[in-house]
Amino acid sequence: MTFNRRSVMQHVAWGRTEKGQALAADFVNLSLINDALSPWFSELAQWPKYMVGEVQDLSVGVDLEGHFHEARGQLTQFGLGLVDPNVLLSDLNIELMLSGDRLGVVLSGAPALQWPDVIQAEVSANSIEGLLLLNAEAVEFDRVSFSTDQITAKLDGGIYVQDSGRPFIDLLIQAPRIESVDPRPFLPAKIIPPASLRWLNDALTFIGQAQGEALLYFPAGLKTRDFQPGNLAAQVNFEDLSLTYLRNWPEAREVAGTVDFLGQGLIGNVDRARVAGLSLSAPKIAIDRFVEPVLDLELSGLGVGAQDLSDALGALPLRNWNSIFAPLN
Repeated sequence: MTFNRRSVMQHVAWGRTEKGQALAADFVNLSLINDALSPWFSELAQWPKYMVGEVQDLSVGVDLEGHFHEARGQLTQFGLGLVDPNVLLSDLNIELMLSGDRLGVVLSGAPALQWPDVIQAEVSANSIEGLLLLNAEAVEFDRVSFSTDQITAKLDGGIYVQDSGRPFIDLLIQAPRIESVDPRPFLPAKIIPPASLRWLNDALTFIGQAQGEALLYFPAGLKTRDFQPGNLAAQVNFEDLSLTYLRNWPEAREVAGTVDFLGQGLIGNVDRARVAGLSLSAPKIAIDRFVEPVLDLELSGLGVGAQDLSDALGALPLRNWNSIFAPLN
């Protein structure tokens, strides 16, 4: 079959019986199919605005209960753009395989992802590898890892369909390398409450080096304000971080420490930081609930002169704050 004098597909067959269905194809050009059918289907919300890639040696068989009995084939240079949700994916390679009665999807390539409703920045990977396992009840991630110039991350776990039909998220995200990056464009807007996200966008300006991991365990759609400690557990170790707690406050530089996120709050410590020329530490930083943020902060300045500390802290733009430090002058 041709379109605009180019081959669209070769040796394509589809069959269905009372036990299941199967699809086979020697070759399919997804870009030409999308171009050929868009005049009839582009008004559909689910129709892709962009689709590219070539399918080769495809053979898939599945029974009526969603168990796979045959799976092989390759999809190269795959790209997909959707309107709802607003997602654009490019340059992903896929190889299909059978894993028990599940469809195995082996990932490779150097894909790029734009998903502005979730993260502001485009994620451009230097490489991706790992395995997705799919059936009617779940999508599982088996050592799916990707690397960019600034980040190396790995994803394990799955998204499972509950009896109610509502997806349940059970994911472990590990990031052994985060370096020399402005993290704000990568903050997950769907997870962080709006007020906290606004604060982070103003305050967190640079991360020199960090490592971390996060465990997500909650039904899809659960609001952050309803999180319990078991829904979110994460730890981040960081060095050379730059932070401005509030506008008009002095910037903290060369910050190193650890922060643990648990449910709706966090607790952490700063081993060292430079603030207004002073070397400070914070043995305790805590916020019980992000939706009603009250900061519990302990500061220590070993070897810092009383006058220097008074001048630095007394200059903070808080009403009557400087009078607290008057006895030190």
